Amino acid sequence: MYYQRIFAQIFEDTIQNRIVCDDYEMANYLARATYGETALAVECNQYKVGIGDKYRDGIFYQADGETPAEYIPTHEEEMERLSEELETEKKSALVLRTAATFAAASFTDSQALAVKDLYPDWSKIPDGTHLEAGQRVRYNGNLYKVRTGQAHDKQSTWTPTDAASLFEAIDEAHAGTLEDPIPAVANMQYYEGKYYSEGEKVYLCTKDTGIPIAQLPSTLVGIYFSIAEV
Repeated sequence: MYYQRIFAQIFEDTIQNRIVCDDYEMANYLARATYGETALAVECNQYKVGIGDKYRDGIFYQADGETPAEYIPTHEEEMERLSEELETEKKSALVLRTAATFAAASFTDSQALAVKDLYPDWSKIPDGTHLEAGQRVRYNGNLYKVRTGQAHDKQSTWTPTDAASLFEAIDEAHAGTLEDPIPAVANMQYYEGKYYSEGEKVYLCTKDTGIPIAQLPSTLVGIYFSIAEV
């Protein structure tokens, strides 16, 4: 890509002028023709320099002769710098997320619900991956954990909503009152006296299920639930 080359004409360590020239040989010739045989030309496209600034031992300085001139990176250099910064940020984020994920393994269910995204998406876990008892996973926006004594190797057909014997839904974020019912999901254990919501309706649990079950309250009215009067 063509771009203008700017040269500083230097005599006695001082920039006398700045010129645009196609090549170094011509720029150097013009400097000597104007200021004498000891003059020289130095390309300065990447430096903020002007008349009166200094050039000594291959380095541009401001007029005080002590402060290095500001360097202006090329487009390619700037893109490389930004790429390196982005890569560093990605690595830092990965380290922080990894540390947070390890910490999340020891969270209570209530704490876990507040940071659901730290837990793996069950759908993305490869088949055959061993899931320990108590291990939490996300599925369809809800948080589940492997039931006690039900460690197993993941199978695509044993979803958290279909395999009631393997998973139980986690919800401690709601009080279970009429004003704050617990959203019902498959494989949730229901408790007598608690209120659960399904769609636009609210249900009162009239009998403990004892274990997580796949059915939702609307299918268990008269057995474990009654429709609440809101």
